[in-house]
Amino acid sequence: MTGYSRAHTHMPDTLSSLRVEHLAVSFGRQEVLHDISLGPLPAGTTTALLGPNGSGKSTLLRALAGLLPARGAIWLGEHGLDRMASRERARFCAYLPQTLPPTVAMEVLEAVMVARQAGGARVDTATALAESLALLDRLGIGELALRQMNALSGGQRQLVGLAQALVRRPQVLLLDEPLSALDLHHQVAVMDFVQGETRRRGLVTVIVLHDLNVALQHADHAVVLCEGRLLGEGPSLAIVTPDMLRKAYDVRARIEQCSRGRPCVIVDGIV
Repeated sequence: MTGYSRAHTHMPDTLSSLRVEHLAVSFGRQEVLHDISLGPLPAGTTTALLGPNGSGKSTLLRALAGLLPARGAIWLGEHGLDRMASRERARFCAYLPQTLPPTVAMEVLEAVMVARQAGGARVDTATALAESLALLDRLGIGELALRQMNALSGGQRQLVGLAQALVRRPQVLLLDEPLSALDLHHQVAVMDFVQGETRRRGLVTVIVLHDLNVALQHADHAVVLCEGRLLGEGPSLAIVTPDMLRKAYDVRARIEQCSRGRPCVIVDGIV
């Protein structure tokens, strides 16, 4: 599909807003992301990255993190992220992949402390300990602090991975399907937590989601990709529309309000 629409409300381009200009990614001779321009995505907001399987969502997230060679420009305020070496860029951006690396024989608390001490300015052990314990408690997994990483379930590892990303104090938080291994309770808890931390810390959070209702209820902003191209960008309620769902997912759908006034996507069938 070619072409895209934007539906923006006026949002100030603050010093910590994220902007993407003409981003393209190729694997060999095949271009998989085509001329993606986004933003500004202001600090304190959560952006849902949406689209069907194979649309380029994970590729875009990895390109923002600096894990893939890409053409174009990526700005965080006045900082050109695309011009930075990997180590410098990691001071600004924390990336949590969908598939986590193999675990090691290390306690959860130690793993989070290591991430804290590696995240930019060095801190003493007592500070790293206090901050790591506090973050695990806020995530609701304080009881896992002394558990071995290689003894955790997939969902528990996702939660610890989120703690490791946040404890580094990034300005940009990039999460690739962080809900995929979680039960319903923890999906809601994590989205509430991420949205709250994003606002409290003034982060720019970009999160790949498949659940459109989660996106509508927890994301300020939505970006829709299809076949490696930008199909739409803007406030979630303005972008997740029946027309957009038909174009992106080939489904007939409605946006209705539940009894509490919350928007819900109802799919009536495929196109």
